[in-house]
Amino acid sequence: MEHTDRLSIKDARKLVQQLRSLRNPDNKEFEQIINSIRLDRAPIAPDASIETLLEALHDEELSIRAEAAQRLGTLGERVPVEPLLEALRDEQRYVRAEAARALGRLGERVPLEPLVCAMHDSDGSVRVAAVQSLGMFGERTSTSFLIVALRDPWPPVREAAIVAWGKLGARAPIEVVAAALQDEDKFVRIAALTVLGAAGERAPVEPILAALGDVQKSVREIAVGALGGMGQRVPIDILATAFNTSKWPPMREGIVRVLDMLGQQTPEKMLQAALHDEWPPVREAAELALQRRREYQREVLNRAPQLENVTYEGEDERSDAAVLDAASEEADPSRSGLLVLPYALAEIYRNVISKPFDQVTKSLRSTWDWLWSWPSTLLEQVQTRQIGKDNKIALIVACMLIGAWLLISRRPHASTPVADNAIQKPSLTANVDVPVIKVIKHPDLPSPIAT
Repeated sequence: MEHTDRLSIKDARKLVQQLRSLRNPDNKEFEQIINSIRLDRAPIAPDASIETLLEALHDEELSIRAEAAQRLGTLGERVPVEPLLEALRDEQRYVRAEAARALGRLGERVPLEPLVCAMHDSDGSVRVAAVQSLGMFGERTSTSFLIVALRDPWPPVREAAIVAWGKLGARAPIEVVAAALQDEDKFVRIAALTVLGAAGERAPVEPILAALGDVQKSVREIAVGALGGMGQRVPIDILATAFNTSKWPPMREGIVRVLDMLGQQTPEKMLQAALHDEWPPVREAAELALQRRREYQREVLNRAPQLENVTYEGEDERSDAAVLDAASEEADPSRSGLLVLPYALAEIYRNVISKPFDQVTKSLRSTWDWLWSWPSTLLEQVQTRQIGKDNKIALIVACMLIGAWLLISRRPHASTPVADNAIQKPSLTANVDVPVIKVIKHPDLPSPIAT
């Protein structure tokens, strides 16, 4: 075996062919030896040095050269560029592709011209690797290079060009990516939607909304995920229509998650309707969205006197009044009825004194709306048996105050004259004989007297 390891692969194949020509069916041991001979070269050692890998680039075995190019790309600045540039001209396409990918990992030392030339290689995998490497160079890559790749006849090359285009940042027109949503290949459209979703506010919403009607359900699902980064520009009615018409459960789940990201912009009744979906993940997503919504409202209302700006995931900063208005539209079990008066005074002080004059009217209206909605909120919580702890205390105190007021109001006032022989009727007492007070008028007296 030592002599076989020192032979080249080509010479080893010739030797095996000669040995097989000497086969003897009667000699079974010889047949076993011939059949056990493998011509696969031993893999490169995991701790091989750079010099060993550079030498392996010239090996006669295809797999050895490809592995050497791939591993050289992981070693960074210590690797010289010239051997990999030479490997771009290898006769085997796998070696050229691995060399192109390795050059993309070596950074600014790599010249762009060899990779631009590799974009016109006869093999599609080499062109894909060249476009991927150009995308790794960021600002060094010209958009004109990638526009050429977007016209490539092989879909994986166009897909790689879209991904590379997204890495160029704001200097690359996002409309080029939006135009790729009309590509005939679904993977190109999926890549375009992924880049548009990552672009956020720079991306146009209309092409993504149009992708909700794509013939491929996987494209529609990615389109829903891309809408999650669009913020408040997403129309709620279109999402509701897509949810009601979609027969693909993962898409409905994605729509619920987007509605969750939109926060208070989403009507709660839409999330409530999703609780009745036939697919369990959709119901779980709706439950999670409602839970997050309640926790947000609870935090806003508990910290209302100290709030200046509140940010909910997926929303911009909003003023106190706007947050309280949105939260008060839906009954929240944690609203504190015990601190209504102190909170109202604090709100009036903060909104009138610490705010500009042009905001005073709006702030006072917000405070009044909050006070006006508290009784109806408390009544709704009592009816649904979801009253919070603070409101329970407030309700008990209110009942005690009402009872005390009724007792006091039933007692005679000090300025009301009462006849000495008049007997007061006890309230709500059963089976008690109450003397009847007869009022008669004596002919000689000017006014009636009680007897």
